[in-house]
Amino acid sequence: MIDLQTGYEFKKGALEGLSLLLQVNNLTNEEYREYFRDPGQPDRPRKFVEYGRTVLIGATYKF
Repeated sequence: MIDLQTGYEFKKGALEGLSLLLQVNNLTNEEYREYFRDPGQPDRPRKFVEYGRTVLIGATYKF
């Protein structure tokens, strides 16, 4: 699973004091898989969960 977070802060001009944030969880949209530890059936699934991708956008302003 890959997560990404980036942000930017404006330091000059009309947007001075504004900060933006972008956060993406599970960027590659991978599922979670777990298998039983059975030597006779090594590929027997125990758990399979699809979390999906989550995108968060934020902004703050300092006076």
